[in-house]
Amino acid sequence: MSCAAEFTAENVAVRWFPAMVARVPATRLAGALVHAKTCIPTPNSRANLADLAALFNKAVWAKRIAALPALAAWNDVRSVVFKPIMAANANPLTLPGSKARFSFVQRAHNDVVSGPWSMDMIRAAHRQRRFSKKVAEVVDHGLSAVFHWHTEALMQYP
Repeated sequence: MSCAAEFTAENVAVRWFPAMVARVPATRLAGALVHAKTCIPTPNSRANLADLAALFNKAVWAKRIAALPALAAWNDVRSVVFKPIMAANANPLTLPGSKARFSFVQRAHNDVVSGPWSMDMIRAAHRQRRFSKKVAEVVDHGLSAVFHWHTEALMQYP
């Protein structure tokens, strides 16, 4: 209540992303192991790993991240971090499709606050509560309710 700073979910995601790049190996970044040409996860592709090493060099990233504004947006990351790194590495990249690499990674981290790589604990707790309630109802109503509950559960949790 005493903080007067204004920021958006995008600012939080952008703040979280460079910290993640600095902390973990490039192979553990969401969207990084997607093969640049086939868009299929390929954790053992030597060409893919070589390109990741070139594009996610921690020393280069540290310099670029330091140049970001305090409340950076994804446009800032694209112009200050992605474009210069891609320009410097365009020729030595093994896979021609690696030019789209940063867009894969950005899309995976774009909505980190509410997207597929976050864990919305409130919704997860509600889903678990509904599921547990249905299990308890089956036990209460006997085995005749199992078929109906099983069908409904399969539709909800495919």
